[in-house]
Amino acid sequence: MFVDTGLNGIRNLMSSGGGTPPTHLELGSSSLISISSSDTALAGSFYRKAWTLNTVSDKANEYECLFTSIEANQIMGAIGVFNASSGGTLFSENVFTALTKDASMEVQFDVKFRYADS
Repeated sequence: MFVDTGLNGIRNLMSSGGGTPPTHLELGSSSLISISSSDTALAGSFYRKAWTLNTVSDKANEYECLFTSIEANQIMGAIGVFNASSGGTLFSENVFTALTKDASMEVQFDVKFRYADS
């Protein structure tokens, strides 16, 4: 879900070129959190990483973030998209069924922002 701060960030980028686009994915520890359009931070956050791939396609931005076997080894159940390595603007967040990641696995998140025609 896009949150208010993220929508305002996109507005600023489109209207004046001001601001910074999304650059990082942050992991949260629980899928039991409640998300709201007024959120400015990801509840239960524990690990943030820069995109490993950023692709622009027709009417969309596609981001990929790979967490290797040595990164973020704990329970994850939420993600947030930010424009800085710490702090910054929360653009969007989502919860999912919790996953316990350990050193035997890598986890990749693919995030796609599609801009619809009116």
